[in-house]
Amino acid sequence: MYGPIVRVGPNELSYVTEEAWNDIYKTRKGEEQLKKAFPQTPSFQHGLMDNPYDDQQAVCRKILASTINDQAVRRNENILHSNISALLKHLQRKVRDNGGKAVLDIAHCYECVAFDIIGDLFSGETFGCLKDLELPPLHGELVLGLKRLAIGCAFQTSALTRFLFLRREAPPLPAVTETERRLKQSKKSSEKRNDNILSHVFEDVNRPNGIDRKLATRLAADSIIGGFDTIAIAMVGTTYFLVQNPSKLATVTAEIRSKLKSKSDITLANVNSLRYLNAVFTEGLRLWPPGPETLRRITNAQGNIINGDLIPPKTLVGVYHWTAGRYSRAWKDAEAFVPERWLEEGMNGKYANDQRGVINSFQAGPRNCPGQALANAEFRLVLVTLLWHFDIAAAEHQLPDWSKTKIFGLVANKQPLMVKITPRSEI
Repeated sequence: MYGPIVRVGPNELSYVTEEAWNDIYKTRKGEEQLKKAFPQTPSFQHGLMDNPYDDQQAVCRKILASTINDQAVRRNENILHSNISALLKHLQRKVRDNGGKAVLDIAHCYECVAFDIIGDLFSGETFGCLKDLELPPLHGELVLGLKRLAIGCAFQTSALTRFLFLRREAPPLPAVTETERRLKQSKKSSEKRNDNILSHVFEDVNRPNGIDRKLATRLAADSIIGGFDTIAIAMVGTTYFLVQNPSKLATVTAEIRSKLKSKSDITLANVNSLRYLNAVFTEGLRLWPPGPETLRRITNAQGNIINGDLIPPKTLVGVYHWTAGRYSRAWKDAEAFVPERWLEEGMNGKYANDQRGVINSFQAGPRNCPGQALANAEFRLVLVTLLWHFDIAAAEHQLPDWSKTKIFGLVANKQPLMVKITPRSEI
């Protein structure tokens, strides 16, 4: 059994403590923030997620966060509903065509709806995934790029690897190309919404105190990169644990149907108030976080006190979501899916000693995820819509062991999740 601090490389430490989250990711008055350990070159345009420069990152965050914060998500709730409704129609048609029940890969469905939602929010135009439940080539290009990013960051201590990685910097390139295409298209059309992410990011380009076009393009592209696969991962992972634990699935389904009497009751305000659903969401993130890993931080020139120890300069440090959420010394029944641990009865009872502060699924500090409001809303609305309309169950007696899924930094090789769906009888 490993302890809460593990050396995972010659100059890299992995932590699983609440104190480490504060020391590594948060900013203390009078101290320099630990920078992301990311390759830097003057010719490369960093965006929001990879930006090593605190001042530029703060500007990027302010611009992008205002398009996907709580207020913006509530304002655009209709966009989420329209895309989720398109998915629902596909599922209902598949059920009708198969005599009242259907078996389908819900992981693929989640990827389609997540990709179309971010496209719609981005520019008022979806990627067309929900037309025929097919993912476009861009999706595969982005996933491949993120895998290459993970490999590049893992080997960044090698000067040669840094050079090769930057020469083949893959993740933003397809998204940048897509950003430029949609920007040109939006200028030709007067029918597009002007309150989307693309319009907002570019409205101050070249104005006094604004950002330049190159940075705006990369920043807009980051909203595509960060807004599709991470949300799908969380939804697929949680659904996997629900169908693997029928009693938990029955409990959350009963709550949804008892509190929401009609489909018109499926609104953000209502789903956010569902107590057991919130616990399911949090427990799902513990076991299947939207970003299984984190980009490493690097200690400052004078070193840093982390978890009570002085760590030498230029040491890679981090708290890794997947490890922290499954660390047996922090959680009772660490590998078990137990939403009750997040409810009052669990916190005051069997799971009172769980160290809940060792996970921050959307990061901590000034560089935490600006899209968590969108993730929270999308997850709840998709899952509630599915469970309100259908009874679901695992389609196979033996589900794939998702604990053996290959992880590439912020993306996972999602295996098919075959579920059986039937319309609820009392509608």
